[in-house]
Amino acid sequence: MSYRGGWPPFWQQGEKHGNGLDLGPPLRQVAPLQPAVRWKWLEELRLRFDLAIELLDPALEYVLKPLPGAESAVDVRALSQSDPNVRHAAAAALRSSNPRTFTSGGARLHIRPLFLRSGVTPLANGVLVIADRQADDVAASKEVDRRLDATGRWLTAAIEAEIGAASDQAEADQSADRLAGVVDVIDTLHRVSDEREIISVMMEALAFWFDTDVRVYQQDLSGAFALHACLPGVERSAVAQQLDGHHIWGRDDIFKIGSSRELEALGWIGADPDTLFAPISVEQTAEWLLTMSGAGDPTAESTLSVLSHIAGARLTDLYRDVVERQRREFTAIVAFGDTPFDATARIALEAIARDIGATAATGTIYGGDSAPTVSVGWGAGPDEVAPFVEAGSSTATPELISVGMRAGAGVSLVLSVRSQGGRFTGASARLTRSAAMLFATWVSGALIRRGEVRVPDLSEYAGEFVDRLRGHLDRLGRLKMGGAVAVVMADLSPPTGFLLDNVMQVVQEQVRSSDVVGMLQTGAGVLLPEATREVATAVVDRLLHAARTQGMAAARVGMVTFAPSSESPATLLERALMNARRSASLS
Repeated sequence: MSYRGGWPPFWQQGEKHGNGLDLGPPLRQVAPLQPAVRWKWLEELRLRFDLAIELLDPALEYVLKPLPGAESAVDVRALSQSDPNVRHAAAAALRSSNPRTFTSGGARLHIRPLFLRSGVTPLANGVLVIADRQADDVAASKEVDRRLDATGRWLTAAIEAEIGAASDQAEADQSADRLAGVVDVIDTLHRVSDEREIISVMMEALAFWFDTDVRVYQQDLSGAFALHACLPGVERSAVAQQLDGHHIWGRDDIFKIGSSRELEALGWIGADPDTLFAPISVEQTAEWLLTMSGAGDPTAESTLSVLSHIAGARLTDLYRDVVERQRREFTAIVAFGDTPFDATARIALEAIARDIGATAATGTIYGGDSAPTVSVGWGAGPDEVAPFVEAGSSTATPELISVGMRAGAGVSLVLSVRSQGGRFTGASARLTRSAAMLFATWVSGALIRRGEVRVPDLSEYAGEFVDRLRGHLDRLGRLKMGGAVAVVMADLSPPTGFLLDNVMQVVQEQVRSSDVVGMLQTGAGVLLPEATREVATAVVDRLLHAARTQGMAAARVGMVTFAPSSESPATLLERALMNARRSASLS
């Protein structure tokens, strides 16, 4: 995107304008956008974008000032007068709570509903409209839609965070200079394409504005949060080096911990108990954690909330861009059907390693006896073989990630990537699983075309998850530890092998590497050792959202919790499956 203008004073109270859309009778106004919320920052921010941006309140009247004489990609207000579909789409988005994208008058419009989320039930609070000129060809049209969607998501996060902050603290006295910096940081976060730089910008800005101790933690491959950075001058060895992930998973809003016992369980020992903890989620999973201690300014929490939501949306965009680029590049590589198998595989492994930041990558095909039959590597030794990992599972360390995927009846593929410097993170593991899925799908097709494997029968998937739990049994055949078992049932009966792999990927991306994941005849299951009901419920919510994001609209999730040495794996699994069958499918 392009940006215009300088940095005049902003974030002052917006003025209401009566030049609204004629969209039928007004909806019930709850927590009005105006005049309680200050929108000057948004008015200044839209001057820097080559996209048209409009904000409508619950009565579907414009909140932002018109831009007479200013250049804009599209005149949304003029379009609404000439095309009744614009009126209907805005009203439908507000009533249905679903975003809409459509074409009108040579423009592409993206409409997103806005909510006040501070209460138990989110309340519809307005509509965000973003528009750009319609592109001439298919590729350019997809890029326009991608840009509208990405901008809409992070801008919605910022606006809703401000709505919540204004609802809780409408009379707060904001510093104009500091808020000018907030918009400057928002602009910077949108332009930066390196995740560590995004986190660094946030850390430095918060420390400067509030003169407070800010630290950054990143979730490692064990599920704990390891210290990533602290301010210059702080003795790093005196800072908590690792925080327990159980207290952070499933959270997506700023929180405080009140009791010394909970702080000790978290690992926050010898530090300021008056600390704000801000999870930054990537793909619905808390990947980063910012801590801010000793900030007496009442605006600190609302500012941290705005920036953490924007950073999470931006990091999610970057991750999805990498996954999509990975898919396109892999598809282009394997499209050359006349290239020898090993040559194609080696080129694909090189591309995978580059995306993940690995120094070597190996793909090994294992037969039914778990013996390697074919192995191809890039950056690896000539005789190097990826270590065997059961299909649908993975192992991960900072130096080595290995993922197993089914590639046919009695055949599995193991993709293994290595980092010489031991720099792999949870994001690296997610990208490796995505790449392994692509690689296994291609290998499966190649082997079937050559007649070396057959299409697997569904019954061959049964019992795999129960078998994986046998190492956790006591002498009476019951699970030794307490926790929870969750299952995801595919939305197609009977499911195909490819769909089962998709379900497995969804589960693996939403749980810890230490959790036990296995394939079922109807989907996938996961054992969450020592998980409380609250943690397990948060995992179920993430699984449901991830399934919907992956297009599995009718997938069902079931969960049961249990005490140590109380039930057998088969009984727990049956209870979880029964709960999944009872649950309502996603809409």
